[in-house]
Amino acid sequence: MSAENGDMKQIPVLNETQVIEKLLAKRKDNPPSSTYHCMYSSYLDAIVKEPSLMVVPLDDHMVHRGHAVFDTATVCGGRVYRLNIHVDRFFKSAEAARITHPWSKEEVKRIVLETVSASGKRDANVRMWLSAGWGNFSISPEATNPSLYVIALGTGVDTHAPPGIHEISVPETEVPIKPQLLANLKSNNYMINAHTHMYAKDRGGYWGVGVDKDGYLTESCVCCVAIVTKEGVFKTPKFDKILCGTTIRRALEFARKAVAEKHTYTHPPTHAHTPLLTDVQQCDIHIEEAYAAQEIILFSGDVHVDPIVSLDQKQIGDGVSGPVHAYMFRSIIDDALYGTDDHAPVVYA
Repeated sequence: MSAENGDMKQIPVLNETQVIEKLLAKRKDNPPSSTYHCMYSSYLDAIVKEPSLMVVPLDDHMVHRGHAVFDTATVCGGRVYRLNIHVDRFFKSAEAARITHPWSKEEVKRIVLETVSASGKRDANVRMWLSAGWGNFSISPEATNPSLYVIALGTGVDTHAPPGIHEISVPETEVPIKPQLLANLKSNNYMINAHTHMYAKDRGGYWGVGVDKDGYLTESCVCCVAIVTKEGVFKTPKFDKILCGTTIRRALEFARKAVAEKHTYTHPPTHAHTPLLTDVQQCDIHIEEAYAAQEIILFSGDVHVDPIVSLDQKQIGDGVSGPVHAYMFRSIIDDALYGTDDHAPVVYA
């Protein structure tokens, strides 16, 4: 029985036609669905453009066991930015998760590019999942059929510099740190990430910044974190206990370039030319060192570079986006839009 308007009524049993009608009607008043451009499903071995039909089998282990991995990419001007590095990490995650599957890296890249092409979008986001597969509700994935899903969605790169974030630290005593296996691969199980995000939002923050039991920074719910000390040292945590983020790796390259090329910025109010960065380190960062930093920056999703202007109600630096953030944001956005290092062109019909 089901309740509707306070009355009990019999739950309907639908035939195939009624199911399709219900699915098509369900998404009509759901605004985010309008940005779901198309989805490839290995279950169908086809691309679907109707959001209501972008579905996954309930007996897929991605659904009922969380036994799947995922990755993302960004479509910029008709090219998929850094597709190679994302697919490499995708396969490393699948291997660590003991997901066996029949696809090669080149096949996954082809499926991604064909899915984007079918969307017709020159600027969008891509998400891809590899699952232990569908076919039963057991714990281990014997006798399952591995699954690959790819979706093109969203609008791609925002070229406007983001506003400063007032952020909250999330202690391990409140939200546990992921064990190393789950921290180092990009698992579909994001329960801890979701709790990090919710803990921060409940307290006036947004993404949250994880802090372990000894007071050292880990990562945000979907971002890697870096600080810039008052001496100009760019620091980010080592990858041993966190995800090896693709965006922070690119940021480290740009940081080393700034040091090597002796980039400077004009420091108000004296207008003196000051070194932008003096050194680059991956190391442990205590929360107290973060509070004393000149800048704190979050990196995620290829092109998201967000300045933290306060942490736990403590002002960071001058309380505004700083010169290193400006340099990183512009460098990463320009790389996505105009770079040539790792950009896979999409062939559109």
